[in-house]
Amino acid sequence: PFKFKDKQVEITISIGATQFKKGDTPLSAFDRADDALYQAKNTGRDRICINK
Repeated sequence: PFKFKDKQVEITISIGATQFKKGDTPLSAFDRADDALYQAKNTGRDRICINK
């Protein structure tokens, strides 16, 4: 937690990532990263998930 304008603020961060593979389109890489993000959110948040 941290203070902002005299109020305590708590945040969580979920990250989804992937590697750009040979032959990928930007959309296919984005879709894999998006899937990884939702996996991070659905397994408890405050996580990093990587879709290989």
